[in-house]
Amino acid sequence: MGYKPPIVLVRPEPEFATYFGRKENVLEETVSLLSNNGMAKDQFNIVVFPRTERQTRAFQRYPVALMNDALAQNPVAYADVTLGAAETMLMESFVLGKPAISTVYWHESKPLAELHRYIPHTTDPKEAATQVLNYLDFGMQKDFRLKAEKIVNLMENPITKMEEEINKFYGETSETRIPSKRRSQIEIYAAILRVVAVRSLKVTRIMQEANLSHSKIKSDLAWLKKKALMEQINYNGEVLFKATPEGLSILDSYKRIEEKLF
Repeated sequence: MGYKPPIVLVRPEPEFATYFGRKENVLEETVSLLSNNGMAKDQFNIVVFPRTERQTRAFQRYPVALMNDALAQNPVAYADVTLGAAETMLMESFVLGKPAISTVYWHESKPLAELHRYIPHTTDPKEAATQVLNYLDFGMQKDFRLKAEKIVNLMENPITKMEEEINKFYGETSETRIPSKRRSQIEIYAAILRVVAVRSLKVTRIMQEANLSHSKIKSDLAWLKKKALMEQINYNGEVLFKATPEGLSILDSYKRIEEKLF
């Protein structure tokens, strides 16, 4: 389209959002604030990718560029920051390491709820506009990309997952192919960090997924917290644990060592 970066890509909500009984103008008000910002004219471009004629008419009121559906390539790849109420775009942005701000105003799906742990989510236009302006800073973009890359790299490989499911039909899984052995303490720490790499969990859930006893998990969590590899947070009245950025770096290094040696 001939626009130079940085580019803020905006994607409005899908049509099904109207079934929730209300239409909130979070995104339009955010675009209005951004387009009237003194920086907008010279320092960044706003490109809106509407879904419907109604959305096109709504955003035509602002000094922004409008795209149509006749695209040969995914526009997220060319954006510097993405903003909107489009679940797919937000997830694509995160996987590609692009800073994303969610303005979803309806009940979030489970995948989106998980994603909201890692990207800003707000229904306040002023807050959304502030987040966009923050992410226009190159340093902030770099920090987001590095964090997103580490988290995405730690996610389960879907090909491996499908292979496991297929092997079940033949009675062969990774558990049957690899002989069981007593785990080292380093392996246990890695197992705990892997469990909380992409989500925050309660102690009981960590115990189950890392296959540890109650007495063992307490000392291990205390050690990981002491080493600043894990942090404790309070969420809706529950005590949860999640890996810190340093913990993700350690886990990423451990994974690469495993791939080389085993």
